[in-house]
Amino acid sequence: MDYGHSIVFHNLKGPKGTAEKLEKQDLLALRDCQRIIKAYYRSKGGLSGFSAHTKLGQYGGLEVNGAGDERGDLFSLPEHFRQNFLSPSVLYSGIFVATYGLPYDVVITACLVTLKHRLGKAVTIETNAGKGDFTAGVRLAKRVTDLAISNPIPANLSRAAA
Repeated sequence: MDYGHSIVFHNLKGPKGTAEKLEKQDLLALRDCQRIIKAYYRSKGGLSGFSAHTKLGQYGGLEVNGAGDERGDLFSLPEHFRQNFLSPSVLYSGIFVATYGLPYDVVITACLVTLKHRLGKAVTIETNAGKGDFTAGVRLAKRVTDLAISNPIPANLSRAAA
């Protein structure tokens, strides 16, 4: 299996206003991810095409990948939380991105932990990496967003177990 991470979006049903709250939190998370992507690019480079794909409202979401020989899977997030579901009856939807442990993995893990922080039970993060592989992403997300983001990966997860 390729080294990578998944985010699973849960179509939560709740009291009136739940969908609107999720949309607001998702937009905040995407704006945080946009800032994370730009901060990484300015400090390290090594990303391709991010600037053409991070203008919310213009391109329909965020897309980021590594550059040149350090390209893995394209990480793409739709602009609206509801776009993660094909129809209102879909209970969950997921995105897997194989980063192969390439340098842009830190951007992906930073965005994933930010989404988890903002959306809570509406998302689940899965990985075939270990908890330690998210440490740099958590640090990057905290530095850029000033949020009290924690690592959502269980301490007992090991690459062999995933």
